[in-house]
Amino acid sequence: MFFLSAFMGGCFSILTPLFYLNKIGKMLFVFGSCIWFVCISFRFHTFKKFVQIYLLQLLSMLIYYGAMLMISKFFSTESVIEILIGVIAIYFVVRWLFAKIARKENVQKFCCDIEIQNGKKSIKCRAFLDSGNLLYDPLTHNPVCLLNFKVFEALFQEISLEDILRRSAKVKSLHMAHYIAFNTLNSSDKILVFQVEKLKLNGKEIAQATMGLVLRNFDQAFGSDVILHNNFASISGG
Repeated sequence: MFFLSAFMGGCFSILTPLFYLNKIGKMLFVFGSCIWFVCISFRFHTFKKFVQIYLLQLLSMLIYYGAMLMISKFFSTESVIEILIGVIAIYFVVRWLFAKIARKENVQKFCCDIEIQNGKKSIKCRAFLDSGNLLYDPLTHNPVCLLNFKVFEALFQEISLEDILRRSAKVKSLHMAHYIAFNTLNSSDKILVFQVEKLKLNGKEIAQATMGLVLRNFDQAFGSDVILHNNFASISGG
């Protein structure tokens, strides 16, 4: 809403030449239109809040207005339609970037560093606390944390992807190895579940932690290689 309001204000400001105003008049027109856009777009209960929103709105309007002038000079055009098309493109790019940054920041709030230890091998990686991960192992009734193949391969280099898909004898060498149903909104599948010796999280150790191997890529969506079970919220600080 904020960027849309600033964009509309920036577009509105390019109409100032139509009124044949002098420099002071143009300045008053821009400042006044900014007040108008703030009043119709936002709710505020104190004068201080209004000033904060107004200054941010004015700065954003000036940025959009500067983008319009840049497009006009760069493409040597004075067509209002062409300038608006260029700034509309800038608006959607800026909106997409800020949405991506905001999502990344929100994801990072629920991420932490963990260490998985099994035998002589140990690997440190990022984990995401997923409140929606309520998967339990029906055999042991333990909560299941999910990991991707990159982490699995680092821990068990002797077991290939083909071994997992074919459920070979090498897979059976894993402690408590078995396959369980894994249901998502879009599909249903069977995943390999096994136990590792230790999972270290925020100075605490979980012995015989149950892990589930997910072959789909989730590291880009969650910014991590492991998805912790909801039961780990009190340990991770989430």
